[in-house]
This record gives sequence, C-alpha cells and structure tokens, in this order.
Amino acid sequence: MKILALNPNTEFDYVLESQRDDKKQDQIIWKLKMLSAKEDELLDNAWSLMDGEMKLNLGTQTRLALDIGLVGVENFFYADGTPVTIERSTRKMHGFVRQLTDETLSAIPKEVRGELAKAIMEGSQIGEEDVKN
Repeated sequence: MKILALNPNTEFDYVLESQRDDKKQDQIIWKLKMLSAKEDELLDNAWSLMDGEMKLNLGTQTRLALDIGLVGVENFFYADGTPVTIERSTRKMHGFVRQLTDETLSAIPKEVRGELAKAIMEGSQIGEEDVKN
C-alpha cells in the first residue's frame, strides 16, 4: 500500500450520512480541514484518568475537533432563511485555537456535531483512493 504525506492545510467537503441520498441541492456541505500533528495531539489529550481508568472527555474532544477542523458550511439555514456562517471568537485556546462562537456551535444539532467531529478526526487518515476521488 502506498502511503502519502499529509498536508494539514487540506480542506475537504463532508456530507452527513443522513443526507447522502438527498438531491445535491438539498445537501448541507460542511467544509472541514485535516489536523496537524499538534492539533491531533491536543485531541488525543482529551483523555483523563478517573478512578484508575482512562476515560474520554467526549464533550471536550468534540468541541476541540470542531473548533480546529470546521472551517465553513454551505446550504445550512436558520428557520427564518438566514444562512448560518461559521464565526470564531477572538480569544485563543491552547495558544492557537480560535473557538467557534456559542451562536455558531448552538446552531449545529448535537448529533451533527458528533458526526462532524468524527469526520474531522478521521480526515487525517485519508488514503490514496480518497485523494483521487
């Protein structure tokens, strides 16, 4: 198997599993980016030791993945027809991560946030076939 070098600045489009059979014009296109080694390590550190066992702080990991890897969205609207835009706060977390605003994060349903976070974390495992497609 051929292994390719990864570019953490690579962005990719993602369509939710529940929308993949919908007409293209009805699909929400989430703009995600691959993680750098530093960003990946930060997500790995969302684990903590509790009662002698390693436990995943899933909320922390999901939030960090979205803060780092969600860069845009197309065809996503509020009920009044206003498009949702991805906005970030001016303050930095961990010295380099600009958090999504609460308004932006709250606009995304919880189950969607989880799927997007997973796609961001798995995006750094993209293979040669994925690059071709």
